[in-house]
Amino acid sequence: SLLLDAQSSDLPPAEQTTTSIQRELNASNDSNWVALPKPEETLWGYQGSLHLCDMSYKSLNSKEWGHFISLQEEQGHKVHVFAAPYEEKSGYVIEKADGTVTIVFKGTNNLQNVLTDLNAFWRKDPHFGLTAHQGFLNHYQSLQPGLMAILNSLSEKRQEPLSITVLGHSLGGATAHLATYALSNHTISRELEGFEELHAPFKMKTVTTFGAPMAFMAESSD
Repeated sequence: SLLLDAQSSDLPPAEQTTTSIQRELNASNDSNWVALPKPEETLWGYQGSLHLCDMSYKSLNSKEWGHFISLQEEQGHKVHVFAAPYEEKSGYVIEKADGTVTIVFKGTNNLQNVLTDLNAFWRKDPHFGLTAHQGFLNHYQSLQPGLMAILNSLSEKRQEPLSITVLGHSLGGATAHLATYALSNHTISRELEGFEELHAPFKMKTVTTFGAPMAFMAESSD
């Protein structure tokens, strides 16, 4: 239940990593959580996680994205893209050959994302259960149906629980925090069209974010 966030000032910029604790999740003793290893022991490693976040910004039609997909396929992995209605890609899911799943959330790179960042009012969603940044929460709820559809499709292929790693940079980091809370507590705004919960059991392995702004109001995070 530890959230890894790269924004410490005690280390060189390329290695700035601190660990913060989502106390509410710790207190719940939620079986969906396991202890977070050191940064270098995470699924993709520190540099690998940075690279995956960087790839989230690449256009689906770019050479970089095409090369990335080819490399993943060569390793036996599959990549599934999800998006809010106002952009071509909000993030992607890597289905590794061993069955582990990595969710990568994209940060700010278009006007709608900027407006999302600036929508900095606090809102308590009755289904979400926490007071969160209104723009970030709206953004997560917009991409949520597509993400859930992918995860449920993947879970149908496996007899064992999904092992989920979450990554994100900037807006993507804030979205990663909201998604992690929502997945672990099965919270979802049911008034949204096309809502879908993650039905299968899963383990939330690690959450790594870079330069993530505050997604929750202080008392909610505590």
